[in-house]
Amino acid sequence: MAFPTEFATKVATTTTRARVAAAARTNRPPRHAALGRTRASILACALTLATSACERPARPRPVGADSAAPAASTDPAPTARTPGGTERPVERPFVTFTDVAVESGLAGRILHAGRKDPQDWVLETIGGGASAFDYDGDGDMDLLLVDGDRLDGRCEPVGEADARTRLWRNDGGMRFTDVSEAARIDVRGYGLGCAAADYDGDGYADIAIAGYRFLRLLRSRGDGTFDDVTSAAGLPVSTLDTSTSCAWGDLDGDGLADLFVTNYADQYAEAREIERAGLPPRSCVSRDRVVYCGPMGLPVGRNRVYFQRPDHSFEDRTATHLVSAEGSYSFQAVMSDLDNDGDLDVYVTNDGRPNFLYVNDGHGRLTDRAVECGAAADEMCKAQASMGVDVADYDRDGRLDLFVTNFSDDRNTLYRNVAGRCARLTFEDVTARTGISVRPQGRLCWGTKLVDFDNDTTLDTFISCGHVYPESEHLPGEHTTNLQRPLLIRGLGPPAFRFEDVTDRGGAAFRSERLWRGAAFADFDDDGDWDVLATAMRDPPALFRNDGGSRRAWVRLDLRGRAPLTCAAGARATFHLTDGTRIVEELHVGSSYGGSNDPRLLVGIGDVDVVPRIEVRWPDGTRSVLENVPARTAVVVRQPAR
Repeated sequence: MAFPTEFATKVATTTTRARVAAAARTNRPPRHAALGRTRASILACALTLATSACERPARPRPVGADSAAPAASTDPAPTARTPGGTERPVERPFVTFTDVAVESGLAGRILHAGRKDPQDWVLETIGGGASAFDYDGDGDMDLLLVDGDRLDGRCEPVGEADARTRLWRNDGGMRFTDVSEAARIDVRGYGLGCAAADYDGDGYADIAIAGYRFLRLLRSRGDGTFDDVTSAAGLPVSTLDTSTSCAWGDLDGDGLADLFVTNYADQYAEAREIERAGLPPRSCVSRDRVVYCGPMGLPVGRNRVYFQRPDHSFEDRTATHLVSAEGSYSFQAVMSDLDNDGDLDVYVTNDGRPNFLYVNDGHGRLTDRAVECGAAADEMCKAQASMGVDVADYDRDGRLDLFVTNFSDDRNTLYRNVAGRCARLTFEDVTARTGISVRPQGRLCWGTKLVDFDNDTTLDTFISCGHVYPESEHLPGEHTTNLQRPLLIRGLGPPAFRFEDVTDRGGAAFRSERLWRGAAFADFDDDGDWDVLATAMRDPPALFRNDGGSRRAWVRLDLRGRAPLTCAAGARATFHLTDGTRIVEELHVGSSYGGSNDPRLLVGIGDVDVVPRIEVRWPDGTRSVLENVPARTAVVVRQPAR
């Protein structure tokens, strides 16, 4: 998030005066301000661009030796002749979305996060995410919505009775029932992120919830109820961290799911400093307006990694296994095998500072190599204010790419995984070339996923949008609004793999202006296409039902890993289609913004009747092969015994 840097306060403490003075010396937005490590990182980025030509392959790139995918098709787009004899592109039908939140039962619940006006703390502008998962084992996707209590003048939760994280059971037909009390879920305070996975291998999904000064681990009892086992599992019940997201995956290859938790600015330390100085919470000034402070100038947070032991307790190995892990303002983490070496790496979005790319050495030691790999900043070596992230193979070459959402008046960034000739992992910013980012970009973007909405084998994306700084739309030179519409971007496929903005064609649901935040993606009605649950601050969530996506064929895989890693996080499936197309999908538990998506791999296969071959690579390297899978089929795939 980019927030005011023209800070002028009356804080009496020397530390805060120095920080405020440093922030006030620049007139640039904070996402452009590079302080400390940021300056060094951007300089390194520039030097990398200037000197590492061998790591920046010529375009178009060849298929890497580590990829089995064929070169992109060069067939022209379908055309038709007009009465005058000229050719024009054939307009393929796309999908529309209908907000069915009212019918679903979700619309009656207004999220408490951000209800106070004016907002005193940067934390109050962030908002919570959501997770889609099957909590009761009935085969459909249920919902966990993370909420946040209001904060008082000391940055403490006020204890509103209805402000709590809630579990919604999917009753079928796009209808949901709040079962929070029956499930014994009672998580209060200012919640932010969550991710659901069966961490203990008993076959039932468990839940990790991150928030302001707390972390919770809820273990499923297998009967639809949960126990809070945070303390028993060795995790900190009460912390000073502002934890924003969780991600699950086996980082050290021992067959147990580990937990990565991102942390944002140290809001608690800032609140205590302001309190000691006897100042009101809104203690910063931008363009003659009194505003909340942050994030630049606030103490940074530090991400944490918890490794699971065989007894299903956890050990904090941040100090030993996050190499060069300096603090930042982190939002979302995603675990993915980005370098195709068989272990999970971790990508983290940061607000106003270079993003992190923790490359795994195969034993769980994670070293930040984002700068040298080209994934820390944009193509101009400018650190952005990044919120959401997804990992997917958008150009169907067998390598997983990164898509990052950013602050307003900037671009959302698509990093193409080009493997590299001198380094195993290199990314290239292809945002401008692909047209994936809407310009001018007045939208402040959060939750997202690269997903095939119309099942034509080409990835599209939905992006939730909403500002954090209401004053910005009233200031000269600002080209944004506070309430915003979500974005719908359509993928156009080979040979260029470009994108177009089709928001205006997405249906009435895309005319709703709110403070959109999280987005969880799932086939909630099990009809063979992707739907979207979007959270909004001060408003109920929206449930965007996909109408038309299942006109084309699909196959859905429900991957069941071998215990204890039954969640199969990091498993990868390759679909070999009859026309030579190869579609690679990887299972991530934790992505978008503040949440996790349907763990079932739903893949659009166009107009074919059968998929000749599907290969599944499990997290431990074992493989499964399915042959001649009929279209419109949901398949449970169980990992074979050793």
